[in-house]
Amino acid sequence: TNRPRHIYLGDIMIANFRATDALFTLTIAGAKRLNNLEGLTGYVVVIDDVLEFIEDGKNLFAKHVAEAGTGIRPGDEVIIRDTSGSVAALGKAQLTSKEMKRFKNGQAVDVRRGRKRHR
Repeated sequence: TNRPRHIYLGDIMIANFRATDALFTLTIAGAKRLNNLEGLTGYVVVIDDVLEFIEDGKNLFAKHVAEAGTGIRPGDEVIIRDTSGSVAALGKAQLTSKEMKRFKNGQAVDVRRGRKRHR
């Protein structure tokens, strides 16, 4: 179809094309490259107690969110960070950033990739 399916930086794949909505989704390697950018707002910080589960690809619930970037909307792709700022996982937001910080129950992020599963 002459459309890009994957984006590589050298030999490392950093993004995939998602045909269902014509958007690109990051890989863990791509997220690591974006994670250090100034002004990045599409991130969620997870508390250390559940970090292991998030790295395994389990979903993130609102009560485990320590911080969330501004302007996140449901459906946005987000980088999930640990408290030290490293990329722990990637996923699709289910709540706004304000809801993630205020709610004590409900799924905040549908985790797509955890760093343990995709090294």
